[in-house]
Amino acid sequence: MRQQLLFLALFLGAFISCHTNNGQASGSALVASSSKLAQLQALSQDAIMDKCDLSNSELSSFPDLSSYTIKSLDLSSNELDTIVVSYLPKGLESLNLSSNKIKNIPDMSSLGIRHLDLSHNAIASMSVDCIPKELYSLDLSYNLLKSTFRLVLDMDFNHKYEDSAELYREYKLRDINVSHNDLTFFEIGIPVQKINLSYNDLNDLDFNYENISYLDLSNNHHLSNDVLLAPEKIDTILHDNISNKKEMVSILTRPNRGLIY
Repeated sequence: MRQQLLFLALFLGAFISCHTNNGQASGSALVASSSKLAQLQALSQDAIMDKCDLSNSELSSFPDLSSYTIKSLDLSSNELDTIVVSYLPKGLESLNLSSNKIKNIPDMSSLGIRHLDLSHNAIASMSVDCIPKELYSLDLSYNLLKSTFRLVLDMDFNHKYEDSAELYREYKLRDINVSHNDLTFFEIGIPVQKINLSYNDLNDLDFNYENISYLDLSNNHHLSNDVLLAPEKIDTILHDNISNKKEMVSILTRPNRGLIY
């Protein structure tokens, strides 16, 4: 009966590709129509999927997918306002929650997610303690981030400089996008490589520039070309439409000011 239902789903616009692997079903893709969640739930709970697309499904509550194994999950363009970590599938590496109504980010530090898209939501803050250490790319563009944004560890003055540097290197985050928010100050201790800060209201920065290869500061109309970093060490810097049209210049007066090497 289940096979007949899946066969019928093919003619309704769904695409489900499965094959047997050591007694388990492995689905390479699930791209369903209006009944995406129902079609997923018709699968065996030991199904292993490379991709599951539940976008544009009018979901208002987070679906419980904890019994499934899914590498890439798309829940974009729904009505979700909460992330339920315990409902996420096993083996998840990529999670798209863009264009929802999410306001708060729970503790996701125990997850193995590498790519997280939270763009086009209503997020006002985020703590570095919530970030999975395996996370490689994070998109927080088009949210409600205002004023100061810090992704730094909460450490007391007794921590040695070398200790803090080692702790930051445990994080794999290399690509962060916080464009199209309302930030005035940005600080990050993790040695990222690519930062998009365009379309904010920045007037100050503080981060590890030694590892950065790409930095977008464009359309920050109050940001001066005199910045607390070394522009000559960054491969690509975009700075159109800042407070002036001059080249970026370092104002570092002493080495290693608040920076992690």
